[in-house]
Amino acid sequence: MSKYPIDPIMDEISGLVVSRDSNLLWILDSGNPASIYRTDLQGKLLKISPFTDAINIDWEALTQDNQANFYIADIGNNRHKRKQFTIYKIGYDLTQIDQIIFEYPNEIEGLEKTPDAESLVWYEGKLWLFTKNNSGAKNPLSNWYSIPDRPGRFEATIEGQVYFKKRVPTDVAISPSGTEIAWISYRYRKILGFLPLSSGSIFILPVSCLNGGQISYPKRMRIPGFRSGLQYESLGYLNEDTLLIGNERTAIDRPHLRYLKIKRD
Repeated sequence: MSKYPIDPIMDEISGLVVSRDSNLLWILDSGNPASIYRTDLQGKLLKISPFTDAINIDWEALTQDNQANFYIADIGNNRHKRKQFTIYKIGYDLTQIDQIIFEYPNEIEGLEKTPDAESLVWYEGKLWLFTKNNSGAKNPLSNWYSIPDRPGRFEATIEGQVYFKKRVPTDVAISPSGTEIAWISYRYRKILGFLPLSSGSIFILPVSCLNGGQISYPKRMRIPGFRSGLQYESLGYLNEDTLLIGNERTAIDRPHLRYLKIKRD
């Protein structure tokens, strides 16, 4: 697996997409400017595009549709206190910006507080959002929801559930052909109470799984490398056989862009 260092200014990357001009677009999460960062395919910073009509409360996901519109998901909710969330719909030239505002349904079985989420992808006229789960649970559960991709105010529609065994889903992407969906996740622990240990995984399924229902333990592919305190936060498809992975800065490593070949049976 090859990797490239990313500019230190992008130390808290939280989402990426491959643009039509074969550059990479990135966002950063809470505490950072409301901007899109453009790099080349080796992670070299080319341009920063700020947005004066947007606020970065906790940007956690970036996706695009088949018309080259981009969607920035302000959906982070670590403290579970937010009730209303915003997805910014932005034109290809990064000038026109609209807002999709949504709330979760008031009553969801088994859900006691407003969800936290870091994963959003566009597919067939909808935005599909996957909540984070309790990584310490034996069978951690992620709910997924659909939201219209047009400006307005909506209540998210719950569509199904997926289990990621002892792992937290932090991003999702759909292949260029639109036939396959992949999630990135990691399992984070501390040894002796202070030594960080994490292992990253990719889960891949046919995109038809979005038709709804329950998915138990989709096929898993481990991200190779030494197990350390890495936080894998961004995922994209370069092509049908190659995934792009971004990790944010931690105490032991700077942010990197990684290339991972997909292993299929």
